[in-house]
Amino acid sequence: FSVGYQRLRGKHCLFPFGFHCTGMPIQASAEKLKREMEEFGFPPKFPETTNEDVEREKEKLAKSKESESSKVDSKFKSKKSKAAAKSTGDKYQWQIMRSIGMDDDEEIRKFADPKHWISYFPSVVKQDLELMGLKVDWRRSFITTDANPFYDSFVRWQFHHLKEDGRIQFGKRYTIYSPKDKQPCMDHDRSSGEGVGPQDYTLIKLRIHDDHIPEKLKSHITSTTQGVYLAAATLRPETMYGQTNCWIGPEITYIAFETRLHGILICTRRAARNMAYQEFTNTYGQYTVLAEFVGSELFGLPLHAPYSHYKTVYVLPMMTIKEDKGTGVVTSVPSDSPDDFAALTDLKNKANLREKYGITESMVLPYDPVPIIQLDPYGNLSAPKICEEMKIQSQNDQDKLVKAKEIIYTKSFYEGILLVGKYANTKVSEAKKLVRDDLIKNGDGCIYQEPEGKVKSRSNDECVVALVDQWFLDYGNAEWKEETKRALAQMNVYNNEARNQYQGVIEWLHEYACSRSFGLGTKLPWDKQYVIESLSDSTIYMAYYTVAHLLQGRDSFNGEKLGPANILPTQLTSEVWDYIFFKEKSYSSLTTDIPRATLDYLRNEFQYWYPVNLRTSGKDLIPNHLTYSIYHHTAIWPKHPELWPRSFCATGLLLLNSEKMSKSTGNFLTLSQAIDRYSADAMRITLANAGDSIEDANFEEEVAEAQLLRLSTFIEWAKEVLDINLHELASENPSSPTTRKSSSEDHSTVVSSVINWVKHKLHVSSDSTNEEFSEHQKLTYRTDKNYTYYDQVFESRMNRAIKLTEENYEKMLFKDVIKTGFFELQIARDNYRDSCAESEKMNLHLLKKYIEVQTILLSPICPHICDYVYQFLYPGTTIMNAKWPIAGEVDESLIDSYNYLTDTAHDFRLRYKSYTTQQTNPKSKEIKAQSHLTPTHGTIYVAKSYPSWQTFVINELKQLYSSNNKILPDNKQLSSHFKDRKEIDKKYVKKLMPFVIYSKELVEKSGNIESLDQHLSFDEFEILRINQDYLRRTLNLEEINICSADENENNQLMLTNFEDILPGKPLIYFRHEETIPIRFINRQPYSSHFEYSIPVMKGDTIEKLELRLRRHGDHQLKANKSIRLFYFQNWEFYTRTLPNITTPLQGLEEFQNKNQVLQIDSRHGTLVMGDQDIGNVLVYFVE
Repeated sequence: FSVGYQRLRGKHCLFPFGFHCTGMPIQASAEKLKREMEEFGFPPKFPETTNEDVEREKEKLAKSKESESSKVDSKFKSKKSKAAAKSTGDKYQWQIMRSIGMDDDEEIRKFADPKHWISYFPSVVKQDLELMGLKVDWRRSFITTDANPFYDSFVRWQFHHLKEDGRIQFGKRYTIYSPKDKQPCMDHDRSSGEGVGPQDYTLIKLRIHDDHIPEKLKSHITSTTQGVYLAAATLRPETMYGQTNCWIGPEITYIAFETRLHGILICTRRAARNMAYQEFTNTYGQYTVLAEFVGSELFGLPLHAPYSHYKTVYVLPMMTIKEDKGTGVVTSVPSDSPDDFAALTDLKNKANLREKYGITESMVLPYDPVPIIQLDPYGNLSAPKICEEMKIQSQNDQDKLVKAKEIIYTKSFYEGILLVGKYANTKVSEAKKLVRDDLIKNGDGCIYQEPEGKVKSRSNDECVVALVDQWFLDYGNAEWKEETKRALAQMNVYNNEARNQYQGVIEWLHEYACSRSFGLGTKLPWDKQYVIESLSDSTIYMAYYTVAHLLQGRDSFNGEKLGPANILPTQLTSEVWDYIFFKEKSYSSLTTDIPRATLDYLRNEFQYWYPVNLRTSGKDLIPNHLTYSIYHHTAIWPKHPELWPRSFCATGLLLLNSEKMSKSTGNFLTLSQAIDRYSADAMRITLANAGDSIEDANFEEEVAEAQLLRLSTFIEWAKEVLDINLHELASENPSSPTTRKSSSEDHSTVVSSVINWVKHKLHVSSDSTNEEFSEHQKLTYRTDKNYTYYDQVFESRMNRAIKLTEENYEKMLFKDVIKTGFFELQIARDNYRDSCAESEKMNLHLLKKYIEVQTILLSPICPHICDYVYQFLYPGTTIMNAKWPIAGEVDESLIDSYNYLTDTAHDFRLRYKSYTTQQTNPKSKEIKAQSHLTPTHGTIYVAKSYPSWQTFVINELKQLYSSNNKILPDNKQLSSHFKDRKEIDKKYVKKLMPFVIYSKELVEKSGNIESLDQHLSFDEFEILRINQDYLRRTLNLEEINICSADENENNQLMLTNFEDILPGKPLIYFRHEETIPIRFINRQPYSSHFEYSIPVMKGDTIEKLELRLRRHGDHQLKANKSIRLFYFQNWEFYTRTLPNITTPLQGLEEFQNKNQVLQIDSRHGTLVMGDQDIGNVLVYFVE
């Protein structure tokens, strides 16, 4: 969309499209196919899936979704991870391949080779995107990994510089790790858990008293055993001073295993698995279970808790401990943890609960919360205090406890003061690290990390946090961070939420593993046992786009064919890449046989197109790919900020009919299916209208159907206005595609003949300088250039639409583009058509301008339809070469006057409805209480000035505005100010505050207190006067009069609500005048005109009857220029006589004077002209 718009602005636009191969997902899928063929044969015969299996899988998926969490703000995550969002519900990879339309088992078999994936899909994707109408320069498309030697060379060059500049380091680091794959598992390597990182805990070693070591472990105790500990993981080491006990889950299974440095630890099996990969055990990744316990077996064990006020604490039960979080062992600090306080209180108060788990009173009752942190306004025992305030009764009040925990933990970290220990009187935020360091130094604790949430690799392995040797990008480098922040500051990211997310990511981002042991990708240039992972090899690939079309042959995505530059991949050394991308590099310093002219051509291409003006991507890539891209641009071009990215636009993922897409539920739609079902343009406009922000967008199929209808209607309307009937081509042009099938050889001839035919029908020359109109157009529309009020309003609204749509395109707000550039523009056209329905015709010049503006404004969204319609205006000229329309003057006063007119008409219609439905009230002050008769006349009263009491209110508001820093007080203060003021008569008390609020809204809307004096930018009376016919028509009245309320004060005594008439708020009063129905018949031979029954009233003239006949008649009758009216010389005789088609005027007398006044005889239901009764039937002839 953005490329289409920028082209219209006259800019040269490059929109490339590459194929990024995420190496591990492809490798894992290929391996699955191999295993399935080995296990189930070829073609594989899978075991039948039962309903129970399906339900079990659904439950497992639901649980995994619940457990997923991340540092990333939920607003920037989709409801599912990308992999989960793509899940089809099929169990086997072979079934997944079939579900995407592959029915040939032999073809699926080829995908067991990972390289087949990257050779098969690019051409298929390109085909679908071309159907969509993507404006892509396909010459520059390529695949990544070492399957493309050109791109492989480019990535190696990039990493060479990153290492040379110290951006890449080697060492042991904690990272998310797949034991099955034996390598780090980065975001794109995961089937679930995208965005999840390591959670850093302090492991507190709670030593079991030597004389109470469990029986199961005694045989494993030797003289070298350093003790037996319960391993408690905590995020708050500074609170260890307040420990009163230790919690474990009654039904959780725990194991004991021996460590290298920390004796025997007791924790969950899951935690032990993580510790084994963090060098806790003698053999990396392995641990030996010495004993297994159910949690209830450990209750009552006495412990030594480091830093605790109590010498001995005991193991107690807590029901809410989760086995999949932490170690399953939790330290208890009831002074500052609402959960701990509630659970401890339960044990103290419930003897039966203690008895159930074998807990004695001495293990619980003597242990009271210990004051350790001062936190205002909760004092030094914040947990008991907030539990009391929130009326938390027990540990079962989970919702309240979650809220209390959020309040206390956050507030305590930032505002709490530590009261005890070595760091007393230190802020908690500062003491936390100091206390942790001491615990580790003294051997009372150690570092332990685990994934923040559950992470599954593509090979279906649950990941751990491992301490591994790895090459990592040092994103934590302070200098590099600052440069990246500077780059971000000069970028447009289109919304504050996205900017805050980028800033947050830069703050917490530190070391990032950039290599793995296997999978598709580029090998590290200096350590070829490692492959560069997929989020690290795609950070500055935009630079490669600028030269890809010269290095690779067309449609040679893997670079197997040489491009126009005739350069071999082996010739692209690091110094050659330096010359292309670094303008300081001189050709004389190179050792290359590539001609200088060739390299200069590549360099010029890069310098012409770079930097990246716009990069669009999903919001899920803000925490990784997009942020890494900013980092790497600052690293590769540190002295050239002009080459850093200009803007990144992150969007949400796509919902279908307000639900996540899923093949298992049938809520799934591919790109090609959407195009087949709705057409490319209807799909595109529905996507544009689905949403722009970082929130997930919603593609609604009902909306797509409606858009297809709306676009089709626009095409047909444009044909009607331009007097184009393509069906005529079949009879007038033998070479028309509607009369015969055209081969590829004569296709250009057919196109040329169609263009020439359209030119002929439009009466235009090839340069469109001589404009003519058909007879039908001249009859249907005005062709002069003397613009009326409605013409001027329509033109101003078009000009405003151009400006607003331009702003929305610039801001990447495509939903608003559709609103201002299509919906509102069509409403403006419809309003124009309705306004010109009777009194005047629409102006054809304006309609042609509208069609042109509409097609150009919408062309970036709907290029195919817009190009089709554009060639009605300019045959043989594509809209791809059009320019953005220049907006003329926007007369806001004129638009305001029209909005006032339509709002007033709406108010009048409501009053009309009220008039026709209200019960007759004999006490009403109406001129005369009428029965339920349809109104025929209306009188509009317009106020030019305010009544005296309202003038007083306005003057008071002005004074308040001036004395209150140019802000009006709130409504409550205004109500007090005007209460019981003697200047305001009591009869206006009920109207006082509505008027005050109305006046306040006027000021707030205009931003100027002077708007109270004259808030209308137009002459209200004049606008109503020139639109008198429009108001009469829209209210279906016979006549409307407009009067000044200021000059009709006598009516105040006779009409209700007369005092409600204000400047800008006119009122209309309806009345019914007696009418009789008169038949108007047409006696012209072979005529298609109908008979009409039209009301006639006293004092009507012949001219009024003619106008009324036109209003009641069909389109043909309204369009004819001349109507002749007749009456019967002897109506009683001739209305009983069959007409003679040879003498249709026999017995008729024509009205000669259009100003002739008629009377009505209501008793007989006939018309009277002078003294003559001319009956109840008139005859009309149309010329």
